[in-house]
Amino acid sequence: MTLINGHEHDWSDVKIYLSGIPVADIKGINYRKRRDAELQHGSGSKPYGVGYGNQTVEGDITLVLEEYNKFSNPARALGKSVMDYAPFPIIVAFADKKKKTAGDPPREYVEQEFSPTNIRTIKEVVITEEDEAHAQADKELVVKLTFIAADLV
Repeated sequence: MTLINGHEHDWSDVKIYLSGIPVADIKGINYRKRRDAELQHGSGSKPYGVGYGNQTVEGDITLVLEEYNKFSNPARALGKSVMDYAPFPIIVAFADKKKKTAGDPPREYVEQEFSPTNIRTIKEVVITEEDEAHAQADKELVVKLTFIAADLV
């Protein structure tokens, strides 16, 4: 990727979709993929190899309260919570910066262009925890949703 004016991706270049629906008022997303690994020992004190275990994908998203309400209202209408939703995907798309030319005389400007080569898909997401806390002097109200997932590609 070529930097435009020394600029790489930032938060303004990110679009996030929950179950295919774009989410506007999201404060953050964290996700990680890990694999269990353990040294294998036999005779002597040094390991002879590495044994591998399961892979795990987990993370959290922080939504502004109003966006959380939009996401959770269908479940609440049925007397349920977001933890009852069927597994769904989260897509994190990053825009590339592209130089464009327009006008008379021609002027260059920088435009965001979302590309299918710059996407992370978190598959089969299941919400495991809703964390909501509000305090005096809060400038905004947010809800943190913790999740597990089947894969991250």
